[in-house]
Amino acid sequence: MQKQRPVLIFIMVLLIAAITVIATIPPRLGLDLQGGSQLTIQVKTTAEVPKIDERMLEAVQQVVENRVNGLGVSEAVVQTVGSDQILVQLPGVSDPQQAERVLGGTAQLDFKEQLPGTEAQASIERQLRQELKLQQKALKK
Repeated sequence: MQKQRPVLIFIMVLLIAAITVIATIPPRLGLDLQGGSQLTIQVKTTAEVPKIDERMLEAVQQVVENRVNGLGVSEAVVQTVGSDQILVQLPGVSDPQQAERVLGGTAQLDFKEQLPGTEAQASIERQLRQELKLQQKALKK
């Protein structure tokens, strides 16, 4: 019994620490417990874009993520499903029609081929956009 006493004390200390952490840090509730909206966006082909490839689907996903960030929803999930769908989960959003209007009706997304020799310009523009976003976030704080 004397040899087991330090082990029992250690276990009790761990148990008390675990209970304290669980009591002080609230768990994150998912879409199923918190409530919210789930939308599936179908990406369709056009005459100009006869086939949706992975790169195009990622571009659409990025646009949707930016629009979700514009809604101000925390813990939102935007992920691809299959080869032509994007799943959007918005915890806490009680009006799915409003979310659908914001996500689907803001702008028309067009894919165009990049001109040869403009790769450097595209990377510079991307870097400038990222710096601008960082400056805007810093101003909001």
